[in-house]
Amino acid sequence: MALYEPAREQEVQLSNANITQLRTLFDELDVDETGEITEEGLTQVLQRYGKHLPSHAVRDMIAEVDQDDSGTVNWEEFLAIMKRVHALGGTFVGQFVREVTRVQRNRSASIALAAQSTPVYHFQDLPIFWKRFFTIWRLSPVAGTMPGLASLLRRKHWLLSLMDDCLRGLGQVAFMNNPVMGACVIAAALVNDVYLALMGLVGLLFGTLCGKFLDAPAALVHDGLFGYNGYLTGTAVALFQADFGGGKWNYTLLLPVIFWSSASTVIGLALGHVFGRIAAKPIAVYTLPFHLSTWLWLLGSQVYKNFPNALGQPGLVIPSSDSDRFTFDFEFEEYAKASLRGIGQVFFFESAYSGGLVLAGLLLTSWIAGLAAWTGSVLALMVALAVGAPYNEVVLGLWSYDAVLACICTAGLFLAPCWKIAFLTVFAGTYTTFVHGAVRNFLQPVGMPALTFAAALGCLSFTVLGNAINGVQVMDLSNITVAEQHIQYRQRKPKSNKVAPKHIAVTPV
Repeated sequence: MALYEPAREQEVQLSNANITQLRTLFDELDVDETGEITEEGLTQVLQRYGKHLPSHAVRDMIAEVDQDDSGTVNWEEFLAIMKRVHALGGTFVGQFVREVTRVQRNRSASIALAAQSTPVYHFQDLPIFWKRFFTIWRLSPVAGTMPGLASLLRRKHWLLSLMDDCLRGLGQVAFMNNPVMGACVIAAALVNDVYLALMGLVGLLFGTLCGKFLDAPAALVHDGLFGYNGYLTGTAVALFQADFGGGKWNYTLLLPVIFWSSASTVIGLALGHVFGRIAAKPIAVYTLPFHLSTWLWLLGSQVYKNFPNALGQPGLVIPSSDSDRFTFDFEFEEYAKASLRGIGQVFFFESAYSGGLVLAGLLLTSWIAGLAAWTGSVLALMVALAVGAPYNEVVLGLWSYDAVLACICTAGLFLAPCWKIAFLTVFAGTYTTFVHGAVRNFLQPVGMPALTFAAALGCLSFTVLGNAINGVQVMDLSNITVAEQHIQYRQRKPKSNKVAPKHIAVTPV
C-alpha cells in the first residue's frame, strides 16, 4: 500500500477558525516572505503533528497540487494538501490546529516537543546574519536538491526522469543530490579523459537500471543512490586495466564494467539490509559496494590472461631516496593545483581543471559542502607533506580525496550543524589522511588500490560517533538534503540528556 495516495474528489469543509489557524502556521513557515514554503517545511509540519512520510511521499503530495511546477507550496496548495490529509485521516486538521493554538499560547512547549523522536526545527531562532544568508542562498535556482525539477521530469517522460536519476547519481559521489552537480562532473570527466568518462557513464547507467530492475525503493533510485557506486566501479575498472601508453581504448572491458557496476547495486542493497538490522538508526553504506565490487574484479584479474590489470606486481613500496621527499620551498601555484586535484581525485580526475569544475558544482549546490571539500583537500595536503608522504603522490591529490569526502560528510551533512561540527570536520580530515596511508600500505602487498576505503571508514566512524557526543545529532537519512537547509531547520534539543530518576514518571508531551 502506498504511503500517500490522493484522496477521492470530495469537498472538505473547514471552519473559518481552522483556516485562520492554518494561515498563521503557513506564515510562520514562510520565513523569507515569498508566499511559499518548501518541501522541507511541509515535511516538518507533517512530522510534528503525527504524519510521518518519507521525502518521496511528500514530493508526491506537492506534485499533485503544484500547478505552477515550482516545487514549493503556496497558500492555496497548502490548504488543498491539508484538506486531502483531513480526508485521509479523519480528524487530523482539527487536532492539527488545536496543537498550533497550544504552541502559540506557550512557546516553551516546542522545547518539550523536541524530547520526542520527531525533530522540531525553528528557523526564526537563527541570528539575523544566517537568516539573510539563507534567504539569498535559496534564491539560487540550482541550490539544494532541486525537488521541483525532479517532480517535473518524472511527469514529462521516463527518459528525462532516468537522466535526472543518473545526474543525481553522479552528484551523490560527493553526497550531493543535485543534477547540476552531476552535469559539472560530466564536464570535468570529459576534460580529464573521454575514455574514462564513457566507461564511468556506462557503469552509472547500469547501476541505476539494476536498482530499477530489482524494484528498489523508487525514492532511493530517484535520488541517485544506486548510480554513484556504479560510476566509480566503471571508472576504476577502466583505469586500472586499460593500456593508456598505447592510446588504445579497451572496449572488451565493457563486459566487466557492466557486470560489476550492476553488482555494486546488489551489494549495496545487501549491505543496506544488514546495516538496517544491526543499527538502531539506518546507516549509509557510502562507497563500500564500490570497494567490494572493484577489489573482487581486480584481485581475480591478476590471473586473467584476457584481462590483465595495470597495477604491476604486488609489493610494498617504501621511498628510499630524497628525490621524492618534500622540501619547504613553497610554490603557491603548484599547491593550489594540488588542492584542486585532491577534489578531482574523488572521481579519479588528475586534471586540476577537472577538480575546479567539481568544486564549482559543489559551490553551486551547497556553499558549505564546497568550502568543506576545499578545506579537506588543503588540510590533507598539509598533513601529508608534514609527515613526509611520497611527494609525487601528494601533489597529484592522491592523499587528499579521502579527507575531502570525510569533511563534506561531517560538515553539517550527516551530522546536524552545531559548533562542535567545526572541530569534528578538521579532526575527520586529519584522521582519514592517516587512515589512507595505512590502507594504502596494507593493500600494497596484494597489488590493490586504496580507493576511497579510508573515506568510507572515516564517515562511518564519525556518524556512529555522533550518537555518543552530547549536543551532536546524527541526521536521519530520509531527511538529508544539504547543510544549509539542515542549519535552516536545525533541531532544538534539551540542554541536558540526563536520564530522569526511576521514581519520576516521564510522560511524552
